[in-house]
Amino acid sequence: MYAALTNNTDRGNPGKEGATEINPRVTNRHGHVLELEEARRDNTATRFSWQLLLVCGDPSSPDTYFAGYDKTQVSQISCPDNVAFDSGGNLWISTDGNALGQNDSLFAVPVEGRERGHAKQFLTVPHGAETCGPVVRDEFVTVSVQHPGELDGASADNPMSHWPDSGDSQPQPSVVAVYERRR
Repeated sequence: MYAALTNNTDRGNPGKEGATEINPRVTNRHGHVLELEEARRDNTATRFSWQLLLVCGDPSSPDTYFAGYDKTQVSQISCPDNVAFDSGGNLWISTDGNALGQNDSLFAVPVEGRERGHAKQFLTVPHGAETCGPVVRDEFVTVSVQHPGELDGASADNPMSHWPDSGDSQPQPSVVAVYERRR
């Protein structure tokens, strides 16, 4: 089981807990992903162990971690929010509020074998939108594009996006399906 912890910029403030083993940064604006394992691998267990899978952010930063995978080979990921799995057991992570100044995205991350921790960006959504609700199947991947163009200064009179209809349209949330076109 995996838990996406989007961020926690409040840690370390007066009266708040500082960095801990399970939340290794005082100001954790990029978030992290925990791997949880039930005792005896029993899904009815009331106890579990955990380990850090990802400590998100710019891979060149010393406080990031990608399950021991070579950080020079991973995609930058910030603010993990939703997770899903494909039929091969790979973890897919959608982001909300990318603190690296990039658009939110969907990432595939193997959780076993030599590629464990190799975060790979699969798709991105429009500026100001959140990637959420991933569904991953062998034939297709879907994501919801929430609140496109939600940026400072945006309004109905001054839209910051025209997703998905372009032109002068108002931005609209939508669901996008990605699939391989076979001939």
